Amino acid sequence: MQDRYRVERELGAGGMATVYLAHDLKHGRRVALKVLHPELGAVLGIDRFLAEIRTTANLQHPNILQLFDSGSADGLVYYTMPYVEGESLRQRLERERQLPLSDAVAIARGVAAALDYAHRHGVIHRDIKPENILLQDGQPLVADFGIALAVKQAGGARLTQTGLSLGTPQYMSPEQATAERELDPRSDVYSLGAVLYELLAGEPPFSGASTQAVIARLMTEEPRPLGLTRKSVPPAVEAAVHRALEKLPADRFSTAAQFAEALVSDETTRVFRPVRRTSSWARPAGSPILLAALAAVTLVALMVAGWSLSRRPSQRPRPVARFTLMPPPDWRSMDVTSGSPLALSPDGSTLVYVGANGGGRPRQLYRWNLAEPQPTPLAGTESSGFPFFSPDGEWVAFLVGGQLRRTSIRGGGSVAIGEVAAGITTFRGGTWTSRGEIVFASTNGLLRMPADGGTVTPLPLADSIRTGRQQIARPVVALWPDALPGGDWILVALVDRSGVNQVEIGVVSLQGEVRRLGVNGSNPRYVEPGYLLFTNVEGALMAVSFDVRRRRVTGAPRPVAEAISIGSFSGGKLAVSRWGTVAYLEGPATERRRLVKVDRQGRETVLDAPLRSYSGPRLSPDGARIALTLGAAPNPPNDIWLYHLTLGTLTRVTFDSTSLHPEWSADGRRLYHRSAIGSFTVLATTPDGSAPAESLYSTTGDLWEVVPTRSGDTLITRELRSAEHDRDLWLVSLRPAGAPVPLATGPRIQAEAALSPDGRWIAYSSDESGAFEVYVKAFPGPGPRYQVSNEGGLAPRWNPAGGELFFVSRDSLVALPAETDGTVLRLGRGKKLFPFHYSLLSFHANYDVAPDGSWFITVATEAGPEARGFRVVLNWFDQRSE
Repeated sequence: MQDRYRVERELGAGGMATVYLAHDLKHGRRVALKVLHPELGAVLGIDRFLAEIRTTANLQHPNILQLFDSGSADGLVYYTMPYVEGESLRQRLERERQLPLSDAVAIARGVAAALDYAHRHGVIHRDIKPENILLQDGQPLVADFGIALAVKQAGGARLTQTGLSLGTPQYMSPEQATAERELDPRSDVYSLGAVLYELLAGEPPFSGASTQAVIARLMTEEPRPLGLTRKSVPPAVEAAVHRALEKLPADRFSTAAQFAEALVSDETTRVFRPVRRTSSWARPAGSPILLAALAAVTLVALMVAGWSLSRRPSQRPRPVARFTLMPPPDWRSMDVTSGSPLALSPDGSTLVYVGANGGGRPRQLYRWNLAEPQPTPLAGTESSGFPFFSPDGEWVAFLVGGQLRRTSIRGGGSVAIGEVAAGITTFRGGTWTSRGEIVFASTNGLLRMPADGGTVTPLPLADSIRTGRQQIARPVVALWPDALPGGDWILVALVDRSGVNQVEIGVVSLQGEVRRLGVNGSNPRYVEPGYLLFTNVEGALMAVSFDVRRRRVTGAPRPVAEAISIGSFSGGKLAVSRWGTVAYLEGPATERRRLVKVDRQGRETVLDAPLRSYSGPRLSPDGARIALTLGAAPNPPNDIWLYHLTLGTLTRVTFDSTSLHPEWSADGRRLYHRSAIGSFTVLATTPDGSAPAESLYSTTGDLWEVVPTRSGDTLITRELRSAEHDRDLWLVSLRPAGAPVPLATGPRIQAEAALSPDGRWIAYSSDESGAFEVYVKAFPGPGPRYQVSNEGGLAPRWNPAGGELFFVSRDSLVALPAETDGTVLRLGRGKKLFPFHYSLLSFHANYDVAPDGSWFITVATEAGPEARGFRVVLNWFDQRSE
């Protein structure tokens, strides 16, 4: 390049290139030399970019800055254009802010002529903005024609790696901002309309502190009328500009030439002078009868307009927009609960999510106003989960441990609402009704309480099924509630207690009446003026028309979004505003997780295992292998796999798609696990597949997990054996075979059984006191029973080396001294080891302890670079007829 051009000085730099004033040695002229940024050139590929740019080099028009030359040198890609002695339109705007009407229209018409010529030759500019419009002797010259297209064609999908945005948000058309369609000339018409708007108003039609904020305003708002900013703008010019700025391409001018023609109507060809606009309320001449008639017509019109506006915020359909909000790396999103870690305000303007700062502090809530460049933390929300908004959007309720709290969306700390007797792993969503009540779901059922605090009241559900001539009551669980307008009825996902695989949408009244809607799905949300949103088993978000007054579905479901991340119990990671803005975590239908090794000080080592949906890891007695469930537990498909810590191999053990929660035999030669082919069965499988699986025990009720004793002659099972006892612990004798014997039973839940190394004590969790705590009792009994946690406890696991019991309490892993000597148990004071911000399972410990007790194996939800942000959908419901 040095033998062709002599660089004199730098003129400026942009998003794609640095511009230099250079001397063309061959032709003896000054040129503008543009050198692409090295990282961009590496992504594009030099040869391909140069091939693409040649397709636009033949554009010859008085208002187009010609491309002189292009090439590469020392790995740098460059192209040259004439050096213009004048200034750019941006420089003039910085000096004058608003241009005279005649100058603004003349510049716009000159740019429109250039665009029309290029469009007829098949070239779309894609980056019309004041910086790319140069002024020479008062005439506009459009620079960089076809460069954005050449970059796009050469770079393709690889451009996402550079973070480069083709186009400038303030001047992008809606279809370019959201990449919803292939661009046509109407996209450049929009950009020129935005430029002319700024020339007249002194500011672009939409602005904001970040790209996301600008795009959000672009997709949801209308530009401020030019006449309100500058009364001298003739109505014909104002109408032409606003037509060019229509959100739907079909509503704009079809060509740039049409736009230019609209700017020179009879009115605009006259001398520009301020136009006096007569107020619509000015007193007209005429008789009192005419005045009365006009008043009546006006009143009726206002009533109709008011009714129409009350039904929908916008009268005009807006194009669907899809984009991703990316939190800063230090305030990343976290997905640590079975339900949704995010919520949207009713008007869709504010997102609240569970996040962490990456500095080891507990997770907390972050507020992100979509018009702001980044989120801000909400004080007093540490260790929180399950956020949801009040109907007025002023408050956010959330769960901390077993307590519901609320905070103002403006910040300032949080206050307690009340104890809900449901920990982070048993809470199944909440909703704030317009009657000032909070209705929430847990594994204990559906409950309600005043939003200002008060008594928690169970909401019994009267559900039944007809068999022949009989109407038989059936137990049902309601999950993920969402209050309908009026607050008397609640949308829920209904799960029969006979199994968790079939989830159906229904509504329940505050009196306990249940109505099924005939729609299989979960996570129901109501959207004005009459839609039901829900997720299906494939992780797609669906919408169907919904008659809220009759509480029934009409029509067929249609997809809104795909690849919604789904957690346990069909809990979707999404939020929906009352008017249909949707935000969600994008990912597979099952959570993607990492296997993580953590020492007693909380130092992490991520294992070199594939990113998969792991759960329930169990270390072999020698600490060399990890048995775990891989799948969507507790919903199928699930199978048992083995990860070898030294070799780094992941090997499948079972192939029935219904196996979960493996446990090792004392000698490490067998894996015990639950299967559900035909009936619920306990199987014993050899880890190396050297022998067929052995069926040890079957039951007609639901069976979730099994723990073998050291001898292998008896099993501890967690199963459902009657409607009165949901999840209980039972002792099953294999040799000799015998009927199950109650071990820990009752109307509440008993789960997460763990045997001490000597086999004489059993630890488990139960909510018999109203909140989950950890208990220890003699095994197999009789004998004393001890409550060993005091502020909530889950997931007990013994130190295989003896002397300690571990459990999770208030988001920390606790080590409790627990010496056993035959029938005697000596307990010490528990000590918090480190914050436990890893994935938790419902009723099954999601970590295990090394043979010597010096480290732990657990599971961390992995968002990944593409799933760390929030996918947002705007205006989908604007496209649907009511």
